[in-house]
Amino acid sequence: MARNRTTLLIRIVLALMLLVFGILVGYVLIARDRRSQIQLKSRYTYVRSIYKEETLNLKTAAEYWEDGFLSQYTQMFLPSSMALTKVEKQDIEILSESRKTVLIQFSAVLKDSSSEFFSSWNSVTSNGRIYCSWVVEFGIDKELDNKTNVYVISVKTPEEYGIETETTSKTGAAQESANTTSKQKELGSYEIRDGVLRISYDNNNTFANVPVDVSKLIFQEGSNTTLKAGSYQLQPAMTAFLYGGASGDSSKLPLTLLFSNDRGATWTTMEVENMNDVSEYYLHFDSAEEGVLVIGYNKNGNSENQRIYQFRDGSSNSVGRGPLNEVLSGANFISNEIGWLAYNRGTADTGNLFRTKDGGRTWEVVTLPVGELDSSAGSKEFSDVFKVAMVPSFDTSGTLTVYLTQGENGTVNGGKTVAKYQSKDEGETWNYIGQVELNKG
Repeated sequence: MARNRTTLLIRIVLALMLLVFGILVGYVLIARDRRSQIQLKSRYTYVRSIYKEETLNLKTAAEYWEDGFLSQYTQMFLPSSMALTKVEKQDIEILSESRKTVLIQFSAVLKDSSSEFFSSWNSVTSNGRIYCSWVVEFGIDKELDNKTNVYVISVKTPEEYGIETETTSKTGAAQESANTTSKQKELGSYEIRDGVLRISYDNNNTFANVPVDVSKLIFQEGSNTTLKAGSYQLQPAMTAFLYGGASGDSSKLPLTLLFSNDRGATWTTMEVENMNDVSEYYLHFDSAEEGVLVIGYNKNGNSENQRIYQFRDGSSNSVGRGPLNEVLSGANFISNEIGWLAYNRGTADTGNLFRTKDGGRTWEVVTLPVGELDSSAGSKEFSDVFKVAMVPSFDTSGTLTVYLTQGENGTVNGGKTVAKYQSKDEGETWNYIGQVELNKG
């Protein structure tokens, strides 16, 4: 009798083991099948269709879009390298009703903390959590049957739009006491109202007037309220605005720097150069004492000259020139000595990205290693697809990132796919990371 009970028990255990094994195999097969059917949409291709009788306001439409877009990355069966968990969303801020532009901020935990999949999201990563801050311009189209399509026209960083954010990165007890639902806080913002330029460092609760004739400021083309990127800086240690020196300015006002080291309580004016044919500006201060300015001037078609200035101890000096007489597409410095210039040429056959280690006195072309193409490129060679480099960006950890783009006539994934590289030695060497999608606009 005991033997029969033992035999029965063994059979039951074996049956249970087979059942569990069958369930696991079935789950794996189902997961594999479901995973093969998942098609993730990027910010620029995701469209949220909403069925409501009433007209959606901008904030509600943006909330629907954000919820739907992020839910793609929290669904079951998604590979861990593409998955997010514990998404925390901040309240959406309307920046412009007329242009349907809002500020979207959120954070989320990466299922795979080593994943590079989200590297094109303009995010900052801290302790396995990404923090994103996007200025999004939406298209909102009302169709028949109470259907409204909400989609992205453009995505900018807050700095590109004219506001600045800082991602706080805290560890240990300091992190426990931090406000975990608001990791990004606004450092500085500006506005032009009633002909007066004003700045704020407390989320627009109080403002300080900037003593400048706003008609002499440097604006984005076609705007009289948005300053040209690179012509100003909003940081507590250095608030600075360039004015004058502009091409076509009939007053012939010299290129001038107006700056404050105390958040707008007092201001100092410094003449940089007596010229009025400047077309490009790239201003960067590491501290209140030291900064760099790159200008593009004497522009004529595809030709342009550059000049580099160093600011130290309240004075400015012209220290160097650009390596090419071509139009700049970008500039960036990580210190007064180390920086990059990128040129707006359609091919990188002879290099369009240059690096300086002596503050702009001398330059060397940046050579990026050849990477591997994915199947979307067909039979093309790597150099046939990726041709034009952007200037590097850097994060608080000291990691530099540069993207090699397809140029204006790229065709792979609509020209949005770029090759990503990173450096941890201030640009001495670069490692190929892979291909990501980046908005061309």
